[in-house]
Amino acid sequence: MLQFIKQQISEHTQEKEKKIVQYLEQSQFSLYEDLLILEIMLNEKLTYQHFEQLSLKCHKKTPDELKLRYINCIKKLTEEDLKQIIEFIKNNGLEGILFYDKKGLQICKINEEIKNKKDITQTKKEIKHSVEPQLKKKIRIQPEVQPQPQNYYQLTDLQKHILYSANPTYQEQRFPTNPNYQQSQRLKQEQFQNALHDLSIWYDIPFEKMILLLKACSGSFHNLKQFLEDRNYFIYWKPEEDQKLKTKEEIQSLYLTKGVLEVEKRKQWLQCD
Repeated sequence: MLQFIKQQISEHTQEKEKKIVQYLEQSQFSLYEDLLILEIMLNEKLTYQHFEQLSLKCHKKTPDELKLRYINCIKKLTEEDLKQIIEFIKNNGLEGILFYDKKGLQICKINEEIKNKKDITQTKKEIKHSVEPQLKKKIRIQPEVQPQPQNYYQLTDLQKHILYSANPTYQEQRFPTNPNYQQSQRLKQEQFQNALHDLSIWYDIPFEKMILLLKACSGSFHNLKQFLEDRNYFIYWKPEEDQKLKTKEEIQSLYLTKGVLEVEKRKQWLQCD
């Protein structure tokens, strides 16, 4: 048996193999490729080096693919299977293919295998057509849409761009819809700046330093106010009011005007300085 396999391998040429391989899919193995694995398997124990050597002789087959072929197919062959393969080769040469199905090992001619595949595909198509009802194609009627007259000044920038440009481009950018957008943004900015000025006067902190503190508070006005309260920053105090803190009588008047909490904060602040 081994002698017969060696003889078939030696007589098989590259030209013959090319003619056979052209009918096979990339995942399929030719009978010649299977015999190469069989020859070594019957002779000695297969190693990865063997698969590396065999991949040079096989058509676009990697060592890993050959190893999987050995594990999934060649290794499972029984003595009866080998006899069946040899009988097939005697009658048809190496123009065949091995595969497993529900019935077990199958070996058939390449042309027959291709023909059977086509028949199965055709049968599936026929079954599909017979089962699926024939649906009538619906004709889509395009309605005639007349553009509505619009006041140019009420349109958004995006609408103007689409309606009045020669070649409009639909961008992802969102255009401001409010015509007074820039004015409202400027107003918000002025309000924010004025509030920051008021805060710098209220806590007796230079405006430039207040901006630095605002940046340190992630630009949040609320976080800045919380920070100033937590750090016991004081409300604006005049120099003469600081003098009143030294006498108990004057402090009572400050309690009424500034509040007890702010007076105590100021006292603590001066002591810290």
